[in-house]
Amino acid sequence: MICTPFVGVNHHRKNVLFGCAFLSDETTASFVWLFNAFLESMDYKAPKIIFTDQDHAIANAVAQVFSNTQHRLCGWHISKNAAVNISSLYQQEGFRDALNFLLYHCDSEKFFKEKWKEMIDKWHCADNAWLLRLYTLRQKWALAFSRDVFSCNISSSQRSESTNNVFQHMARKTLALPEFMDHYGKNAKKMREVEVIKDFKCASGNPCISSRECAILKHACMVYTHKMFAKFQDEFTQTTSISVLRCMPNGAFQTYTMRRQGGNREYIVEFNPIDRSISCCCKRFESLGLLCCHVLRVLNLNDVNEIPEQYILKRWTKDVKQGYGMMERHANLTQDKCGNSAKTLRLNRLMRKSFALMNLCVNSEESTKIAEQNMDKTFEEVRIYNASLCGDTSDVGDTFIPVSNVPVMDPLRHRQKGQTNGRMKGALEKRRKRKTSGNVNDSNPIADFLLASNVMQPPRFATPNDLLSEYPHGYFTSMI
Repeated sequence: MICTPFVGVNHHRKNVLFGCAFLSDETTASFVWLFNAFLESMDYKAPKIIFTDQDHAIANAVAQVFSNTQHRLCGWHISKNAAVNISSLYQQEGFRDALNFLLYHCDSEKFFKEKWKEMIDKWHCADNAWLLRLYTLRQKWALAFSRDVFSCNISSSQRSESTNNVFQHMARKTLALPEFMDHYGKNAKKMREVEVIKDFKCASGNPCISSRECAILKHACMVYTHKMFAKFQDEFTQTTSISVLRCMPNGAFQTYTMRRQGGNREYIVEFNPIDRSISCCCKRFESLGLLCCHVLRVLNLNDVNEIPEQYILKRWTKDVKQGYGMMERHANLTQDKCGNSAKTLRLNRLMRKSFALMNLCVNSEESTKIAEQNMDKTFEEVRIYNASLCGDTSDVGDTFIPVSNVPVMDPLRHRQKGQTNGRMKGALEKRRKRKTSGNVNDSNPIADFLLASNVMQPPRFATPNDLLSEYPHGYFTSMI
């Protein structure tokens, strides 16, 4: 069967496994059922953008189910298909670089059309049917047509392919579906554990800052996760290579024209000093959610010491999980026979809220005291409620009991295999029995002495006098 994992990106830019399904075929009807099932599991909240391979059935299903979702084609799959469908062109010198430039480096529609025409004229491939079909789908794969859509700066489905590869390695012909579910749960648990570890590191401390005198870097360090701060700091470092060519007033806005040192392209940045609204023609904030080096250069020129609030995307911040009633829709789920499913969901919900509360209160001593007082009050109320359910108000339920009052008993003893009810014999009796029943020459005097001196007596080291008195002929001269 066909394995179809749904993979996303969390606030640490790590993979998130939303779900997985098996399909018997790759028809439009199957993908429509799959996307509807996924949409239902996500509370009918459709993704903003979805990356798939170049498959007509998937494209038709996305258009039917995710009508408001931006459908993007994987750039890696396009390169792979080009090597198969236009192998003669793809192997020519320079054609692959020209196609990759159109895929990843054209950031304006006008520039894309110019470069496409240059490629067609240079290699005389205007009549190539595969390239003509590819050009009709340019809005789904060319970067120039998707800069206004938030995509986490992703251009391929490699994250999904890597997750699918994990499933393929553990799959085999004799693998049953329950076994696959077990492996799936373990891999999903690993991803969640990585996210929890990253959250803990972000809550425990801030990363290193290249310039501690820079106020905007300090602000970014406090706001973003470690991974996203590293990207922000990299953009800020690039501001040193940006040269401002001119600055002209444009009504309430100031228009900056700048260029990277050693480059030819000019970038236009518009800045409003009143409300600190700013935009750049590279559209990096719209596609990634982080300010580009051109915008940071303008903010630095205008002595802006903090990132404007409207340009802090919450999904990249440390407190992205705060303020959301996570797992609320699972509160009324039907319990299984043992109630384990609902209990686990309740525990997860309480742990998330507790973690969010700790992050919110840890910044000051006063907020910590407020949280502790309310937690003590809540603990007492829950204790009394649990006791009332049992019909005995004296029952305190799960309370903290001093360790000294808990009796710790020895475990039950069981007779070992081969042990009898007869009298235990000493080491000397066992040695005499071996000497009489077997060959005397086969006995080991060293082992006999150590057994006689250590088994039935408190452990001690054998002295030279002990050995010589037992064996006066000097068996142990070299050993001593």
